Amino acid sequence: MVESSGPEADQAGPLPLEHPFVEAVSRLDLESIAEMLTADPGLVDADLHGRAWIGPRRTAAGWERAPEQTCRAVHLAAYGHAGLLRLLIERGADPDRLGKSRGGTTTLQALVAPDGVEARELARNGEYLPAMELLLDHGAGVNTLSAEGMTALDCAEEIDCGPLADFLRQRGGRRAREPWTTS
Repeated sequence: MVESSGPEADQAGPLPLEHPFVEAVSRLDLESIAEMLTADPGLVDADLHGRAWIGPRRTAAGWERAPEQTCRAVHLAAYGHAGLLRLLIERGADPDRLGKSRGGTTTLQALVAPDGVEARELARNGEYLPAMELLLDHGAGVNTLSAEGMTALDCAEEIDCGPLADFLRQRGGRRAREPWTTS
């Protein structure tokens, strides 16, 4: 069954670059992030000014504040920051809420077909499978539609990534145009 898309992205806009939560995420300060989430649970689904990056041949990876780009904290965490990803998911981050970046994708879709050559190569090599498993194990919808009407399986097939497509099928993934039948 193809599920309806997640809630619309927050209309309030991304947190300012100087916001303490943005600062804590940029430092991967899990203790401070946890304290801020306790004080203000709404931060768990915040949009941030920033982007994830991966260096050539994965010589480096990280997150940087970028005033011209926005991304959900859970999207950023999914690219290799397992502790932050687990903290956000356990505190209630909605992995199916569409982010403002990349045309409106869920966290799972962003992992399946990330921006950039290096990131796509990592996706094809299965680097993001642990994060994908964590998301699915915590309720992410394998068939949630992006703003463009695509499922995660559609994204995997679009970049010709057979292993990810197989993984998604094993977890119940379907293409958006695939009819749903019950047995």
